[in-house]
Amino acid sequence: NVSIVGDDVTVTWTTQPNKTNQLERSGVLGTNASRFSVGPLTIGTGSPATQTDFGAATNPPAFYRVRQVP
Repeated sequence: NVSIVGDDVTVTWTTQPNKTNQLERSGVLGTNASRFSVGPLTIGTGSPATQTDFGAATNPPAFYRVRQVP
């Protein structure tokens, strides 16, 4: 779930227990797209996690993904 709150973009996703996640942002889609980490790593509990990309709503549109980190 992605929502805009003021100048910020908030992303919420369901985690898997004991899996480490990293929220990432990119200006374009594609395998070779540059991605930037948003916020700290999140350790999954099986419950939803939320991270905020502060000020992102004032920037050009972006794509977000959650990557499981080994």
